[in-house]
Amino acid sequence: MEKTIETKFIQIIEDLQAGIAKASEVAAVELSDIAQSYVVYGRAKHTTELAICLLILIGGAWAAKRFAKTSENISWILYAFATVPTGLCTIAALRDFLLVWTAPKVWLLQELAKLAKGV
Repeated sequence: MEKTIETKFIQIIEDLQAGIAKASEVAAVELSDIAQSYVVYGRAKHTTELAICLLILIGGAWAAKRFAKTSENISWILYAFATVPTGLCTIAALRDFLLVWTAPKVWLLQELAKLAKGV
């Protein structure tokens, strides 16, 4: 009885080792394709983020300029102050945009570090 349990246990361990070996081979072959796809995703994501931030920033600046010319009241100041946080967001988006387009390997390593930290 113990002999059969021991034999089955050894068989299970060997099957696990074979499965892990196959998985590592597949991962090694597919890793470059996965990394390239993730960089393409990052480029699309950060380009979209930057475009949205720029559109909001330009719209806010246009609205502030328009209200400043047409009225004497304080509403144009509110639009001007609303564009400041959008400008900061644009700067942050620009950093990631430039990094993913000019240094994709560095960007990918930073993303892997974020995943490893669990952030």
